[in-house]
Amino acid sequence: MSGVAVIGTGPVVQLVHLPAIARLGAPGPVAIAARDPERLRSLAEAEGLDSWWTDWRAMLSEVRPDVVIVATPDHLHAEMALEAIRGGAHVLVEKPAVLRLEDGRELLRAAGDARRLVAVNMTLRLLPATAALADMAARLRRPSFQVDYAVSPPAADRQRDADDDGLVRTIGVHAVDLVSHVAGDRVVSAQQRQSRPGEVQLALGLSRGAQGRCRLTYREGGLQARMAVQNGRLAELLLGPGNAWETRADGRTVGRGRLWADLVEYSAIEDLVVSVREGREPAASLEEHLRLLEALAEAHS
Repeated sequence: MSGVAVIGTGPVVQLVHLPAIARLGAPGPVAIAARDPERLRSLAEAEGLDSWWTDWRAMLSEVRPDVVIVATPDHLHAEMALEAIRGGAHVLVEKPAVLRLEDGRELLRAAGDARRLVAVNMTLRLLPATAALADMAARLRRPSFQVDYAVSPPAADRQRDADDDGLVRTIGVHAVDLVSHVAGDRVVSAQQRQSRPGEVQLALGLSRGAQGRCRLTYREGGLQARMAVQNGRLAELLLGPGNAWETRADGRTVGRGRLWADLVEYSAIEDLVVSVREGREPAASLEEHLRLLEALAEAHS
């Protein structure tokens, strides 16, 4: 990896992506682009970045990075990722990668034609806590899966995410992907069973017959989540408050950690770089992500 470009300056960039890049020790330049020049300058100076841009297209054209991280509002993902691929870069894009499935298919075709990899930042997949839960789930015969996933209501400038569609789009993708990954199986259907303001419940069907349920909620207090896998025995993963995680087996704590620190240590950008080097698909590929989005689309059909 000889050059990385980041588009966006939000919390995930500051808390995860830039520290993860620093941890990797990228030998080439690290460039960053965003619309707000004051915020951009402040972040670039704090992180010691010499290359910062208010025009992301100009940055891609001039820097010609090997890897581009797209961490902008959801409706900008597809255009930016496509431009990065056409410029010859591998791409890590925040979830959801696209808002329209047809845009995702276009990205997939472009990546295939250019022989570039596109990874989606499904953060929970790479955590040791998730691996531990998957290991516990593998020991149960035909377990059921239940996820309760809550985040704070969207900020004033993101009110487009405040309705049920926004809940499914912003946190539903994490919850449903968590079920798929821990189960080691593909979610093939998602049906909305109940809904009230600030809450959506989904019933999931997996390809080998297992069932899952997700409850998605906006409530104050930041990220709080619980995943339970059970069939006679109970395995649990708990996230928050305070960005802590814990795994339990039948009520007994078997692991603990800090979410943000682990997201840096077990980062999606490192997984993408290793995938490029080894010629393999990333842990959360665009193709797999699109299959998940297709299943979620059923919840509103």
